[in-house]
Amino acid sequence: MMDTSTTVQEAFGTFENWKYDENTWFITGLGGSLYMYLLEGSEKALLIDTAYGLCDMKAYCEKLTDKPVIVANTHGHLDHAGGNGFFTEVYMHENAPIDYKTFEGGPCDITKLPHSDFKKRYLKDGDTIDLGDRCIEVIDITSHSNGSLAFLDKDHRLLFCGDELESSQVLMYEIVEAKKNPYDLEMRVRKHKVNMEKLWNRREEFDFCCPGHNGAPIAKEYIQDFIGLSEAILSGTVKVEDKLNHPHIEADPIGAYLCRTRYKKASFFVKKEQLLSMGKRMDMKAVIFDLDGVLVFTDKFHYQAWKKMADGMGIYFDEEINNRLRGVSRMASLEIILERYEGEPLTLQKKEELAEQKNEVYKELLKTMTPEDVSKEVRETLIELKKRGYVIALGSSSKNAKFILQQVDLLDAFDAISDGTNITHSKPDPEVFLKGAEFLGRNPAECLVVEDAEAGIDAGIAGGMKTAAIGDAVNCKKADYVLETFSDLLRILI
Repeated sequence: MMDTSTTVQEAFGTFENWKYDENTWFITGLGGSLYMYLLEGSEKALLIDTAYGLCDMKAYCEKLTDKPVIVANTHGHLDHAGGNGFFTEVYMHENAPIDYKTFEGGPCDITKLPHSDFKKRYLKDGDTIDLGDRCIEVIDITSHSNGSLAFLDKDHRLLFCGDELESSQVLMYEIVEAKKNPYDLEMRVRKHKVNMEKLWNRREEFDFCCPGHNGAPIAKEYIQDFIGLSEAILSGTVKVEDKLNHPHIEADPIGAYLCRTRYKKASFFVKKEQLLSMGKRMDMKAVIFDLDGVLVFTDKFHYQAWKKMADGMGIYFDEEINNRLRGVSRMASLEIILERYEGEPLTLQKKEELAEQKNEVYKELLKTMTPEDVSKEVRETLIELKKRGYVIALGSSSKNAKFILQQVDLLDAFDAISDGTNITHSKPDPEVFLKGAEFLGRNPAECLVVEDAEAGIDAGIAGGMKTAAIGDAVNCKKADYVLETFSDLLRILI
């Protein structure tokens, strides 16, 4: 029978090397598909990546150089960081440890390496590693992984770029499911484009790129092709191939969910479902925003005004009841408060008087609002959405919406206003959003509703629109998207 352990050792732990120049070694394994690099300075040498952990790369490098060897990872995936435990400390991106989950089920038990508890030393964009007469600059190019670094060797005119750039394909799907940094294909593609543009802007400082896989060195013009690939994906014009032409990944269960995207010499493997989902995002042409809890926060004023009215009527009212009023019209809110009223039945006229009484108090409180009540993040995001060609509307049940927008200097930011003055039904009825779409001249299917209340999410869905939940609505599973921050809109709307 075949000795399986020997086969694994030969496949994942055997390496060859050759000299690129007097002080630079290319180290390759897996039949030439995996690359590491040893850079020698006058004082010490730097090993970039450590492979799977089945070869003592410290001992291997000490046969090539008599300088003390330090090590840095381009990222934290198993095939690049599995051998870290042969060193007492390793330099890496602060998010690289997220990807250590790839070690599970790997060919090597890294807990048995000599220094499995090696010290992690984190690098950031702009840091330098001085080897003595050879200085290596660190560039953050995170996209493929949760934390990726490139190393620019201006003295030898080489750029070491890990798995973010190579001649065959870059894997753009969640190799590790990480709660800290969940995978969003569009966000990753956008980041990849920005990173490649950053590298291309520095192309006069290096001649070749040295990736972690599939041949090195490669022409720096690959960077331009990867920029073009990202642009093609984001514009919906990318060439998609169902056949991967990669036996190893095709044999993996994940292969059934992947497709190859291609532009000239550049290629990404992506999940086809995620790519199609991006296409749906591209159909959106307009954004309709709720007001309270999304753009501004006037809940405290509503609460104070309703409480004053309720106290005057001897009705119990607290913040829990107030939360039920979110996204609801003034008269409907009054009916909720009156559920605890035990006096004589009220006429419609009396109810209208109570609602107006509340509104007068509320309007006086609104007069204290200023432009400082809108965050810089909100203003900058709205500006960026307009730059990207989106039209935006307000969709609020409040009859005071325009006044509030004037107070905070946001009125001119909107192409249309749909509010309580032009509707007869409040949320979860979709009327306010349908009116907003009508005012914008857009079909409901082209609109994204941004809401902080479940009633608003229901209204958007009822109107045939996509919905994005923010604030108190983030746990609403009916929403199409969840925004942790307002600016997260910019990763949804390309």
